[in-house]
Amino acid sequence: MKKLMMLIVLFMACNWLMSQSIVSKSAPVPGMDYRNEIQKLLQIEKQGTQNADLYNNIGICYYHLNQTGVATVYFLRALNLKSDHPDAKNNLDFVMDLSKDKALYPQRAFLVQFFFRWYDFLNINRFALLALFLLLLFALSVHWTIHYDREKELGLPVLFTLISAILLFTCTVMLFTKYNRMRHNSKAVIISSESDGYSGAGTQYNKLFSASEGLIVHIQKESGEWSLILLPNGVSGWIRKTELLRVVPK
Repeated sequence: MKKLMMLIVLFMACNWLMSQSIVSKSAPVPGMDYRNEIQKLLQIEKQGTQNADLYNNIGICYYHLNQTGVATVYFLRALNLKSDHPDAKNNLDFVMDLSKDKALYPQRAFLVQFFFRWYDFLNINRFALLALFLLLLFALSVHWTIHYDREKELGLPVLFTLISAILLFTCTVMLFTKYNRMRHNSKAVIISSESDGYSGAGTQYNKLFSASEGLIVHIQKESGEWSLILLPNGVSGWIRKTELLRVVPK
């Protein structure tokens, strides 16, 4: 009964958020208590619900509460679960464009962008279905090769078997790679207005850079209250853990 009530609350929250699912096209709704709404959504999350729509809606609430760093984290969490989520992708692009450090993000070549679009489109479920289809195709190719007329040239069935085997292997590797990245995502987001990075785990070391709220980084390792992060431009440094929020909580 409790879970049913939680689902009803989630459904109602999604209804009023549907009209403003893209933060770049929405203004705060007059009279809307975003703090109250976000508490309802966070309560659902605490029940163990992992849902891309839920994370996207939480991100929208945080955005309207002027917490772009935390909003970015939740858009990334939505995409971590469902890499082809259109609203979360548009929302993430929008808040990234608002970042003071947006110049740090490298520009991808056209072919690289094309590859990642297709890679994102093939979420875990689609990859799994594709792998099953290729497994069936491989099995049929093997069956065809075994029962092929021995008096004829075996080149064609062997070629089909080889191609299907290569495609199946490639798809399986990409599926497990995507699943592993989803479970062990090293991305984090700067949530403080300004964070300083040092050459070591402490303020006694040389200051290397300053990063602004909303910047997406990778955590390389941790030591005590400090994390070694990698910026989008390849520069690394140590910042306090309290100034970061992981996409996949430990």
